[in-house]
This record gives sequence, C-alpha cells and structure tokens, in this order.
Amino acid sequence: MFIRICSRAFVALAFSSALAAQSPVKPLPAAARPASLAFALSSAGGFATFDQDWPRTPFEQVAHLPAGEDGPHFDLDLFLEGGRTTSFQGAPGSMSSARAGWDGHIGWRTGEDTGLALNLHSEASFYSFTNATGLVPGSGSSDPLNDVYETSLGSTLCMRTGEHTAWYSSAALTFSGEDNASMGASMSVCALTGVRYEVREDLSIEAGLAVASMLADDPWVVPYFGFDWEMGGGWRLFASGPRVELSKQLAPNWSLAATASYELRQFRLNADNPVPSGVLRDQQIDLGLELAWFPRADTRISLAGGMTSWRQLQFYDENGNKISESEVDPVAYLGLRMHFGF
Repeated sequence: MFIRICSRAFVALAFSSALAAQSPVKPLPAAARPASLAFALSSAGGFATFDQDWPRTPFEQVAHLPAGEDGPHFDLDLFLEGGRTTSFQGAPGSMSSARAGWDGHIGWRTGEDTGLALNLHSEASFYSFTNATGLVPGSGSSDPLNDVYETSLGSTLCMRTGEHTAWYSSAALTFSGEDNASMGASMSVCALTGVRYEVREDLSIEAGLAVASMLADDPWVVPYFGFDWEMGGGWRLFASGPRVELSKQLAPNWSLAATASYELRQFRLNADNPVPSGVLRDQQIDLGLELAWFPRADTRISLAGGMTSWRQLQFYDENGNKISESEVDPVAYLGLRMHFGF
C-alpha cells in the first residue's frame, strides 16, 4: 500500500520538482528558515508545530520541553550526505560531491506567547572533478575547486497572536566560499516574515515573504509557503518552501517518507581560483525516501536515499557575468542525519 501510494506521489513530486528551479519559491539559507523550537516555546505545546529542518519527521515531538520553563533549550543536528560520480551532459568530464556539517538551535521562552531561537549552521562541501575542462572555458583547468564552506548565524522570533495564529520573523547572516576568499565578498543576508494559521487540529498553513541578497546577482524577493496536514491513519503531507514530503508512521518509533526538495548553494571563490574571486552557484533537485527511528522523544536517527534528478553548476566572474552553465546526469545519493534535543 505504501509503495503504491509513494510511486504515485513520486510521479507528482517529480513533475512539480522539475519546475521548482523556475518557480518563484526558492531555498533559503539554513539559519534563516523558521526554527520549530521557537514555535514550540511560544506555544508551550498548545499550538500545532512542525519542523522546517531537513529531514522532516512527522512524529518529532516537542513534548520534552517542560511547560513553564523559560530555557535555554537546545536542538542539535549532525548530517552527512553524498552521491556517486556522475558525468556532465554534453561536455567532457565527471564530478562527485559530499557534504557534512551541523545545525544547532538555542531557544528561550521570552514571554507568555513568545519564543526566540538562535540558529547556527555550519557545512563543508567536498567536490571532486575529473577532466571537467568545460566548467571554466579557456582556463586550462579541469578541477576548478575542491573544498568550500558555509557558516550561518540567524534567529527566529515567534509570537502567538491568537488561538489559531502565530506570527514569525527570521533573519540570518551567511558566509560561504573557498579558503582565503574575501570575507566581505562571501557574505549574504536573508530576512523572512510570515504568518502561520491552524485551520483545524490536523491542518496548519503558513505564508510569508523573504528577501535574500545573492552573490553575483541582484537580491531576491520571494514568497515562502508551507503546510502540515495529518491525513489520518499515520499519514502526513508536509511542505516547507521548496520541499514536499509524504510520510507514513510504520510503528511507534519508526516512520518512512517520500521526499522532493530543491536546494541552492552559492560560494565565493578565492583570488587563486581559475575564476578569480568569482562565484559558484550549485542547484539540485532530489527525490528520495527517508527512514527515521526515534529511540526517544528528543532523539532521531534518519537514513535517506534517492536520486538527484537535476543538478546545475554555474560559474560567474567577479563582476557577476556568467562564464559557464553545466548540468550533470541524474545520480543516486545517500544521507545520514542525527537529531538530539536537550
């Protein structure tokens, strides 16, 4: 039953995700995404909460937050993901990549109906290129970069404004690039504000507006949408920005989900790169399955796998002029994530 439903869901998700990169809804920096910890603290468990962090787990509970305690409370996620080697389409060479890092949230109840969370994100991306001479035409380089890093510091403020409504606002400062890249040129900022509304006990929706500065591009002004629908029988349909998920509770401590997500990363290159002080923009669409185990209410271990159905690398020079745009063949990926609450 689950496999049949998921197969149909994947057809719909694949169709919608194929349009994701062209849609007005764009990924936000990790530290700028609304933190579920802030929502939990603002409502003391009395308002529907759902998590915007990857991977989504419908049975992650916030009940371990003691009612009446102001905090601080802590969430920590550790993650590792990577894919097989894949070839460039219509161009020579191949590539593979892997990522590892952590996300942390520190939260306080700052009022009877208000919660504040500090969001921290750190990630390292490891690229491996082989004979990729088309990435930077004319440079003679087939391996334009290896390791790049991203660090974000942000915050989420949530205020419950009614029995069924909550207002939230998030902002983040992000530094992303190669070693020795200019710190000022590697910086981007993002701010988001929106409203969450509980339509009924099993359905919540949210809508907001985000403004994000871009490396080698004009700032983006983009909408932000989400919903969380408990459909009964252990089924749940969830969306947050450009991520959609259909999940099923298999047992009290296990869940399985079909996911579709659109991710975007940007990195400032250093002065010694074949594109001196330029920018790499890396976008991808993933379709996968995620199996999650909950040994305790505040602990989760998730294994994800699937297919990167579309991926595009773009290089820009220091002045924002596009140098190249390359796509790769679809490729399998695996990911591991561990969540801990304190």
